[in-house]
Amino acid sequence: MTVDREMLKILQNLENAKNLHEQKVSDRAEGKAVVTEDAQEMYQILKRLEDATTNVAQTIVEQKDTNPMTAVGTMSDNTVSMGDYSVVMEKKSLTEKYKKTFYTIKKGERDIYVDLGLFESAMAILKKLVTDKTGSIKKIIDLDDKYVSYLNEAANHKQRASMINESSRKDVAIAKQSSAMDKASYVKKQIKSLI
Repeated sequence: MTVDREMLKILQNLENAKNLHEQKVSDRAEGKAVVTEDAQEMYQILKRLEDATTNVAQTIVEQKDTNPMTAVGTMSDNTVSMGDYSVVMEKKSLTEKYKKTFYTIKKGERDIYVDLGLFESAMAILKKLVTDKTGSIKKIIDLDDKYVSYLNEAANHKQRASMINESSRKDVAIAKQSSAMDKASYVKKQIKSLI
């Protein structure tokens, strides 16, 4: 009797497999996606992701058409533009050996913020300007000034270390450079949190 039940179960599984195969063939003929039960959940996730991506892209296009201030920025040569504003990048010397890119925010041809040390500072300020939330711009500028100060300090210590032959004095200069860079990194994290 157990053999009969086992045989019945096997026949039922074969019937289910046949029905599933016929359904897949039918779905393919109608252009529907064919997915096994195990992959169904992943298929649903991917489908929702695809729909969301399509919707976001469509929304950006619609916003750009109705309000250019919300448009995604563009970049050409050494300038990044967003809405009425642009960020111009320019290499300047920290010391006679070390150069760094500085950023100037312009509205049209007028300079609004000059010699920002971090691209993140420029982007944070630009975001505030575009969204009319200009209240925290002074904080961003103050932090950026600290960053540039620490960066100058680090560059000076690095240049000094390269000219020193005595190992103990060289180690002190390198330690001071490292300390200044740590402080600059901390300020950079603070600025990133404001974006």
